[in-house]
Amino acid sequence: MISGVHFSCGLEDNFFLPQVPEGYITNNSITGARVRIPQLINSGNSHYASRYNIFYRIYISDFNATSINVDERRSISQTLANDFNTLYRHTDPTANTVISASTFSSLNYYELQLETADIRNILGNGGLASTGGVINIEFSTSGRDYPAMLIEGGADYFLYRSNGRGAFKPVPAELYFLSSPELRDFENAKNSINADVVGNSSNPEYAYVSMYIAAVGTNPNTFSNIFSKPTHIGIFKLP
Repeated sequence: MISGVHFSCGLEDNFFLPQVPEGYITNNSITGARVRIPQLINSGNSHYASRYNIFYRIYISDFNATSINVDERRSISQTLANDFNTLYRHTDPTANTVISASTFSSLNYYELQLETADIRNILGNGGLASTGGVINIEFSTSGRDYPAMLIEGGADYFLYRSNGRGAFKPVPAELYFLSSPELRDFENAKNSINADVVGNSSNPEYAYVSMYIAAVGTNPNTFSNIFSKPTHIGIFKLP
């Protein structure tokens, strides 16, 4: 069980939610990851903690990666390398940085969705934020049709891309995490269509997704969202 911290200084209150430790994530190269979800909602922070969010962005590439390191991040996409470096200071447990909604939105990272369930419930109060647990994010489609989130001891859900809560109209209309021609089409990599995709004009064959997890809550004084430091889940190749 991990507790949040509340600091008070004069009239200003600052609420800090616990970061998911890096050691809770086991990365399976570029095909998936196992993520231990700490219990978030408890007597220490239940009055302002609410859920976990998983943020993602897709990068189109002509590079066929077999593993992920510094050089391969650059080879996949210079934008991916730049985004990773920008977010690295926020993921560093020792860094003194403040996370806000714009930390991810400014980089066109969006909340992961699920096909048949509200992920905010799955990772929220009454779900894994209350009980803790383990999820497996699988991009290998061996034995299933699409990339999925598998809850250990629970249900499986196909991963779904975001539409920015109606802000854009992604293609293809089936929002599975698949490297389709429409997803890779450079003309679709614009804010009105595939705002969650970094395009590549060289007609590449590959697509990758980078994912982060962060705890989310509500400041009881201002009613604005508060966030923990994010933790990088990994970079995965879309089938």
